Amino acid sequence: KKAIEFVDNGQIKEAAAIALGYYDKSYCHSLENRANKIKHRIFVEEDNPEQTAMILIDKMNEIL
Repeated sequence: KKAIEFVDNGQIKEAAAIALGYYDKSYCHSLENRANKIKHRIFVEEDNPEQTAMILIDKMNEIL
């Protein structure tokens, strides 16, 4: 309801933050249901493509 109010008032960032909160909860719940199928998890805390690429490369080298 609050997200809709934000959209109606042109406060898109605030509405998106609420939507992402719900998405994250749903996504984590889905991961928990598939936990036995997940082989590796990689956590990325910043929106930094170069850093994320390095994390992925390091994880790949660790696995191989």
